[in-house]
Amino acid sequence: RASAELELRRRRALSPPVPLTFREFVAKVNPRFQWYKHCEVIASVLERVMAGELRRVLIMAPPRAGKSELVSRLFTAYHVYRYPERFVALASYGAELAYDLSRAARRNYYGVVNAGEAETTAVKHWETGKGGGAWATGVGGSATGKGYAIGGIDDPIKDDRDAQSDLIRDRAKDWYRSVWYTRAEPNAAILLTMTRWHEDDLAGFLLAEEAGEKPECWHIVNLQSIYEPEGML
Repeated sequence: RASAELELRRRRALSPPVPLTFREFVAKVNPRFQWYKHCEVIASVLERVMAGELRRVLIMAPPRAGKSELVSRLFTAYHVYRYPERFVALASYGAELAYDLSRAARRNYYGVVNAGEAETTAVKHWETGKGGGAWATGVGGSATGKGYAIGGIDDPIKDDRDAQSDLIRDRAKDWYRSVWYTRAEPNAAILLTMTRWHEDDLAGFLLAEEAGEKPECWHIVNLQSIYEPEGML
């Protein structure tokens, strides 16, 4: 019996550790995170992205809904934790904001992984030491020579004022087509998380393209600021 128990302990010691679930990861790196109902909805979608079920996700939510915290700062870090050999990419309307998101993701990654394993402490581009990591850029910025397995765009347009500019909206669309989309690796997932200020924004552009010959089957999460059930005037 004693030898059997020793053998069981030996096998357990040799077995790879069971990875944290997304919720366990969040609880470890941000124990104060509040799981409001809409956050649970977003998390369930992100888990499907992790499982490879969804490759195009559009999350539309009002400001201060926690979408950046959950998607850009926590989920991207979790993906690097689960797949340290892959790269994730983060983009936002400005490079500095994208770097801030990357910095937070790196901090969350270090929350469960020994910081000594990482090869760099940069925020524009950091690596795990196992072939993957994260890089960040502003909408309109360069991504030459880089690729991603998860590409997260967080608010490609700053606010309502910028959204009213045809030039700014067109630049975001052109950048998406000519830069961002071309950096996606085979079977990569693209996550677009944004507050909508204009019908002809990047989300509107992508949804209009769904009516074309090659729809990408975007999974849409529409979180309304004020919920109006069907039938209400």
